[in-house]
Amino acid sequence: MESDLKQECAPLSPGLHMRLASLSQHTIDRKEAETWASRSLKFLVYDDTDERINGYDSDDEQGMTEFAMKVSMGSTATDAKEKNHSKVAGHETSGVHKDGGPSAENSADANDSKCEICSSCPEFPHNRKIRKFRLFKPFDDLPGRFRNDDRSASRSICPHYVAVSYCWPPEVDSAQRKDGSDDARITYQVRDLDGTIRRSRTLDDVLDRAIDVANEFRLRMIWIDQECLPQPTADRREDERHEHQLGVQAMDIVYHRAIVTAGLHDVTVTDPLQIPALFSIMDINWNMGPPRLNGDLMNSLLNLIEAITHDRWNSRAWVVQEALSAGSGLLIVLRRGRGIPEPPRFQTNSSRFGGIPEHTLDNNPRGMPSEVICIPGDKLRGVVQNTKFLIERIFASLGMALYQFDIHVANVRQRAGLILASAEALYPALAVAGDQTVLSLVSGFNYGHRRTVDAAGALTFLNTRECRYQEDRIAILANMCGYDVRLDTRAVAAGGSLREGLLALTLLNGDLSLLVPEAYTDSGSVLVDLNDSSQHSGSKMISPFDNHAHQINHVSPRNFNLPRLLVPPRLTKGGITLAAYVWQVK
Repeated sequence: MESDLKQECAPLSPGLHMRLASLSQHTIDRKEAETWASRSLKFLVYDDTDERINGYDSDDEQGMTEFAMKVSMGSTATDAKEKNHSKVAGHETSGVHKDGGPSAENSADANDSKCEICSSCPEFPHNRKIRKFRLFKPFDDLPGRFRNDDRSASRSICPHYVAVSYCWPPEVDSAQRKDGSDDARITYQVRDLDGTIRRSRTLDDVLDRAIDVANEFRLRMIWIDQECLPQPTADRREDERHEHQLGVQAMDIVYHRAIVTAGLHDVTVTDPLQIPALFSIMDINWNMGPPRLNGDLMNSLLNLIEAITHDRWNSRAWVVQEALSAGSGLLIVLRRGRGIPEPPRFQTNSSRFGGIPEHTLDNNPRGMPSEVICIPGDKLRGVVQNTKFLIERIFASLGMALYQFDIHVANVRQRAGLILASAEALYPALAVAGDQTVLSLVSGFNYGHRRTVDAAGALTFLNTRECRYQEDRIAILANMCGYDVRLDTRAVAAGGSLREGLLALTLLNGDLSLLVPEAYTDSGSVLVDLNDSSQHSGSKMISPFDNHAHQINHVSPRNFNLPRLLVPPRLTKGGITLAAYVWQVK
């Protein structure tokens, strides 16, 4: 599909109405995608098959040595296996499943509030780096939960998983191994649902950090697209292609429902001043006065914010959708450099999710220290706002008293201006709900309020981000806006123009924000002259989106529903039909 968004393009040619009508024929049922997200999700869990069969993991040298010592000391192999089954990641346990959590048989009896789905999964070992996963599909593995009683239809897969948001390797980099040779950066193996074992598709570095985050938040399941969703390769079966399309249309659900979304950044924290500065300004009690930050601390904090802002993670189109959908569950995951102390651990929103089973790390230290630093996205937004307030208002008003901070106001304000402005664009504040009438969406399952934007906001984000397949932008925008009506990206890709695909999608959902002149930079200069006979009627109607789509600049994220058109526009070969009121004034 042609990308015709980033520059001033020629107006959409005559015949636009006919093409929009043709594109509108490729709608797909959102309910099917929602059902997929509630029934067909697969997760990566630790593959403990070796431990269950042999009594040790063949990748665990320490475990193998301990097993051999037990056998040499007179224990039978069976006894050694049984004893090893009560060993969890380097700690002896009692009364728990071999992998550290309540067994599937006992968890419901011990505590009905604990989730039986993730309770049935082993913990990820925390005293070593594993190299074995298996795919786990709750709907198939726990048929009693989803199929055996009247309440089964309303049950959904549990939210106790880490959804991984990351950047795929560059396309050139991904193609380096087409000769069939092994990529040294990929050493994990994955046991598929049918029992076959394959090499992972994801780089070790990504999976290592995903496990690190899972252990940090005491979770046992990981969702990552490359492993848990069929990828659209040429040799895929049609049913796998269809599942991929359903997954693409349900990505907002996958990330919104996850208790934690790990946004994997390449930034490495190496400055020992950065984390103390970050935490000192994260939750300021303004009643106690501003924090006492000297020049070194302030510059270290600005360096960190700048590095996060310029990370490649913020340049990808799929990532912005994942971050928006994750909402308060988003974590900015940084690498922890050598010598940097571990910061305090943030708690998950257990009041919203609940039911997380007990974990070995609840009462035991990690066998290997964490190599990541997790910062909640909402906390980082607060840091940016507090830093801006501190510099622009308090520093400016204190005058001579600023000498106590050892900061040169002009230098700091000048340097901070661009850094904080860029960060604010990435993490805009949420809109405040007014007296809005909340309308129910057409859907099969309700996942609570989630953060969305209108089409103008989504396109503002997407115009500055890269996407490998341009037609994916249509699904990404639909996910960011929470649309009920979707377009099949495979069918629309043949249409040619991305602008036309986006316009058809937004009009079908009654979203007219792309047609609002005030949403565009320098709105006065992008309007067409309605009296200009050289402009065809199609351009007049959809101006300024017609040839100024790259100038759209209006973002207002919200976590509440807006009223929608009760009768969405209808796209026909003769034009676009909009519902309207007719007022008779006497």
